[in-house]
Amino acid sequence: MRAALVVAVLFAILGAMPAGAHEGEAHHVVPFRAVLEPESALDVPLTFEEGPLEAGWVFLLVAEVESNGTAGTMELRLGTTAVETWTLPASGEARFFALLPETGAYGVHLQNPSPSDWIQVRFYFDQSCNCLGKIIPGGFARALVVFSFEFQSGDTIDAAFNEPAAIRTRVTLATRSGPGAIWPEAYTPIKTSENAVRVQVSEQAGPVLLHQFHFVPAVTATYYFFVENKSYTGNDSGPDSYGVAPYIEITPASFPWSFVLIGAAAGLVIVGFLYIRLRDRRKEPQGKPLSRRRNPRGRRGPGP
Repeated sequence: MRAALVVAVLFAILGAMPAGAHEGEAHHVVPFRAVLEPESALDVPLTFEEGPLEAGWVFLLVAEVESNGTAGTMELRLGTTAVETWTLPASGEARFFALLPETGAYGVHLQNPSPSDWIQVRFYFDQSCNCLGKIIPGGFARALVVFSFEFQSGDTIDAAFNEPAAIRTRVTLATRSGPGAIWPEAYTPIKTSENAVRVQVSEQAGPVLLHQFHFVPAVTATYYFFVENKSYTGNDSGPDSYGVAPYIEITPASFPWSFVLIGAAAGLVIVGFLYIRLRDRRKEPQGKPLSRRRNPRGRRGPGP
């Protein structure tokens, strides 16, 4: 049942995701390509289809850079205010992280300081929303997406993440251990699933690969699931080959039976008291009624 729900959710979300980057703006988990001429700059708005990026979310950006040795810069901006400033590698990939300070419309500002060199940057962004599912962008050796959920202490959590057909992934459950947001330095790992296990969905459908987690939170907090690319399988049949969807099942902590027993005891005392009162009233003369019912108009009916 759990595997079937993961697959159903995955297919539902894939139809709603943008097929590619829109000109002039970068969409959530959709690669965006920017070419910076010598001594040029570029502002790219970040678009999240479900609304503004929210305060407290962990923001991540994965970039792949090509140049002739020039290290450009990238700023994460809220409006025109820089939230974080990062130095891009002259070539290769890098991950960047930030803790969003406010809810609002964010963008990135790219800068090429070289008077002669061109810089090409391909990047995507993600944030720690509890989305129904996400695409892990292809072509990035260090591809990563993150989910977050609020769990209560004492509850039992069963979580499952499907293994995309095109990617072999590692899924790590963790809590943030300080004010920073850089993965993995700023987090305390709880459990890591290195290899997905094969689970039979139904007799009609074939088996699926799932990363499974079963744990009881020690404290009420935000819990993060980092899904990292380990390798590409070559089994690329479309966007659904890169999709990952979580299934979260929460079993509340045991009911406070002590309060139930106290309430039951109090109820027995009240029932016993009413029984004694009723028994005593039955000993009164039978000709004296215990009560009288009123007729619909509120007048007392005929009596003795």
